[in-house]
This record gives sequence, structure tokens and C-alpha cells, in this order.
Amino acid sequence: GPIQGDLEECKAGSAGVITNNTWGSGCAFVKETLNSLEQHTAYYGNQVNQDRALAQTILNFKEALNTLNKDSTAINSGISNLPNAKPLQNMTHSTQNPNSPEGLLTYSLDTNKYNQLQAITQELGKNPFRRIGVIDYQNNNGAMNGIGVQVGYKQFFGKKRNWGLRYYGFFDYNHAYIKSNFFNSASDVWTYGVGMDALYNFINDKNTNFLGKNNKLSVGLFGGFALAGTSWLNSQQVNLTMMNGIYNANVSASNFQFLFNLGLRMNLARPKKKDSDHAAQHGIELGFKIPTINTNYYSFMGAKLEYRRMYSLFLNYVFAY
Repeated sequence: GPIQGDLEECKAGSAGVITNNTWGSGCAFVKETLNSLEQHTAYYGNQVNQDRALAQTILNFKEALNTLNKDSTAINSGISNLPNAKPLQNMTHSTQNPNSPEGLLTYSLDTNKYNQLQAITQELGKNPFRRIGVIDYQNNNGAMNGIGVQVGYKQFFGKKRNWGLRYYGFFDYNHAYIKSNFFNSASDVWTYGVGMDALYNFINDKNTNFLGKNNKLSVGLFGGFALAGTSWLNSQQVNLTMMNGIYNANVSASNFQFLFNLGLRMNLARPKKKDSDHAAQHGIELGFKIPTINTNYYSFMGAKLEYRRMYSLFLNYVFAY
């Protein structure tokens, strides 16, 4: 063919110089052909490299897409485990463009739910329980000071009248400051209810001139129970209750209470006045009140705050008529 003839001509000694007369023939034509082959080889070689790079890019994109799918699933799964998951579920959502390749999804962030999450984060920063960490249980005590009032009726039975009962309503107030390594607060507690005590005098109506003539002294024991309510007020309540709307934190300041009480009593009765069945009586009591039920004041993401007066030591002045 033509190329074979040009090769033979080139072998015969043609200089291969390209001129108007030699262009497209002899060694010149062979060189032109080789140069063209080299150019086409380089072009298609670059195309192969570009195709290879494109394939690698697609593989990397597919891996990134899989990672994004996993992250989206993990986010929604984590949100679903929160105590109040409904307002935050589906924070991210995906859509499929019908003109896009299969499996290529568009992910969007719900701005309203993201703003909710931001609000949660800010409020959580004010919550004292954010630092509780892995603590399973912590018990803190504080001394409480307070005052109380009790109003009721008492009666004695039998020939010696050394056994009796009393029925009463009462109201107590106490205050304390409780410190711990993660939660400090001033606390007020109100206890209110009704009770009944049994009375026994081992010294009964003994004549004495103590604090006056012809007085009668009684010394004895008392013991009984009370059905009551307890209400706590905590100085951290504002920070605790602000989590109610989002994390569904539970604050319960009041609850039912059952108390035991026991102690010593002394009673001094004045002589009866003429035409009267009653005499003024003054007494002193030293005793204990023992509440039995915790107040489940607060719960938040598994953390719980419970209050209870362990016991109350009291000294009462009693006036009876």
C-alpha cells in the first residue's frame, strides 16, 4: 500500500525533509503518520485516566452517601430515645429527585426542630442535673429550723383518768440549705394534716405548789400518727421547671405523708375556778415526728431528686382549758 511504498522510499535514502514537493510522501509521510499516532494515543490515554478518576469519584461519593444515610439514621435514632422524642423526631429528612440517579437523595434539616434543639441546649445549660454524670446515688443532709402550730381536743378515761386520747390538726414550717457537689439549694417545707395520739400519765394529778398553790402535776408519754400533706419549695425551681416543655421534666412539689410521733409530756393544771368544770393548764412536750414517705420532687432524663425530713425534734408549749 502507500505506507509500504513510502517506507521503501525512506529506506532508499530519502532525507525526509518536508517541502512542497515531498509533503505526504516518503519519510516525511511516515513521520507525519507516527506523530499523528502519538497524538491520538496521548489523547485516548488521557481519556482513560479521566474515566478512571471519574469512576473513583463516583465510588467515593457512594461511600459518603452511605455514611450520610447512617448519620441521619443515628441522629433520628438518638432523638427517639430522648424522654420527649416527638417534638424532635425526623429532624433531618430526605427527598428523591426523579431526575437524579437511583439512590441519590437530597437531605434537608428541619429549621423549626433545629431551633427547638438549640433552645433545649441553652436551657439544659442552666439545669443543675447536667453535671450528674455517672453518679448512681448521692445522699445529702441539712439541718432544718422551723416552727409549728397544733390545735385540737384531748380527753382522759377510766377511774384514774391516766389514759387518754387527743385529736388535732397541725401545720409545720421548716427551712434548710442543702449543699452537694452538683446541686445547692435553699429549701422550704410545709407539712399539714390531722393526727391522733394516745396519752399515758405515770404521774397523774399530783398535788404541788410548783408555780402556785394547789396545782396538779401530770407527767407522761404520748405516741400516735398523723395523716398529712407535704409541700417543698426549692430555690432552683425556676431552672428545674423550664425543662418541662421540651424534655418533659417532671416536678412534683407536694405529696401525701404519713408520720409517727412520740415523746414526753408534762402538764400543770391550775385550780378550777368557781362554777367551772375546766381549769387552765400549761404544758411542755419534748418529742419526735418521723415522716415515712419521700417526696419525688423532680425527675429529669433518668435523674431523680427526692426529699424527706428524716425526723423532727420539737419542743412544744401547750395551753389547754
